[in-house]
Amino acid sequence: MELLYDRLDYCFLADILKRNKLAREALVYLVDFKRHKNLEIKFKKHSIEIFNDDVSVSIFMFLGFENSEYLEIKKKPNFYIVCFNFYSLKVNKNKNFVQNLKWLDKNTWFYALLEFSDDRICQDLRGIKNLNLN
Repeated sequence: MELLYDRLDYCFLADILKRNKLAREALVYLVDFKRHKNLEIKFKKHSIEIFNDDVSVSIFMFLGFENSEYLEIKKKPNFYIVCFNFYSLKVNKNKNFVQNLKWLDKNTWFYALLEFSDDRICQDLRGIKNLNLN
């Protein structure tokens, strides 16, 4: 794992997104509601960008994003800004990019990833999640 960011959680996030194309696809699906393939990843100072020719999703992590990285991403068609911290959504409610800012629950991303996976273990986890044992 590369230590790209000051916070270890963001380093883990970067590592997961770098290694797992399905994790990228599930995350982009949750904001654009379309399945996208061939998603690339770019690590920036204040964010992580997941993109292809049709969509661009920036994971907002640190203050400073709105000054430099937003100017770059807003030129792209079909762009979204994602934050996992609900507080970030509240703090940035008056910024220019708020109409493209979406809060994403990590558990929702986890379950979307389970649904996208063809892996046998993930299929079993889906089955356990759907059991009605009452």
